[in-house]
Amino acid sequence: MAKPQWSEAFSVGDVEVDAQHRMLFELLGTLMELAAKPDATRRELTEAVHGLTTYARVHFDTEEELWMVRAPQHYVGHRRKHEAFRARAAELERDLEAGQPIDPLMLAAELQAWVVQHLMVEDQLLKPGAA
Repeated sequence: MAKPQWSEAFSVGDVEVDAQHRMLFELLGTLMELAAKPDATRRELTEAVHGLTTYARVHFDTEEELWMVRAPQHYVGHRRKHEAFRARAAELERDLEAGQPIDPLMLAAELQAWVVQHLMVEDQLLKPGAA
């Protein structure tokens, strides 16, 4: 599975939010590399997932402030999508910490798919003039 690569196509035209999106890509890349290592430990995987999801929560707070300014009509719906991610991330972290069987590649692919789709579709409404 290929690491996600940042491209300007993901840009929403806000320096802070775009920098945070780039960081999400870096954290996803780290998780993807770790998930592909046969000798990766559950602890390493748990820490990588926790790092990604913790950063995503911080990012969501920043992004939601921008939604209120640029596209308030979409704020509630977008916040719900963030809340769904928060809930799923918490579930994944609980499963990891509880020692539940988990496929690292499937876990990484699920998180990558959500983040990439969210940036390419949902967050594009943050571009000036898009909403």
